[in-house]
Amino acid sequence: HRVDRRQRQMCIRDRALAHPESLAQHEYAARQELTELGWQVDYICIRQRDDLTPPAPGDALQGHGVALAAARLGRTRLIDNLEI
Repeated sequence: HRVDRRQRQMCIRDRALAHPESLAQHEYAARQELTELGWQVDYICIRQRDDLTPPAPGDALQGHGVALAAARLGRTRLIDNLEI
């Protein structure tokens, strides 16, 4: 399957902005999506951009969050981040 990386990044970003109270669920869903496509996920997490701490419940992420991820496909490891 061909994966559009940017489209998947925007998906987790859009979900986090729409429902910031469910960040753990968004992280889990993103992990599951990548695993189903054959990736071995090291981590996917959503954090405060300034200090990389987990956002407090109810925190607005708009412009202050970042999604961090690392995963392997075969021998290749991808490490990426996306501002939220």
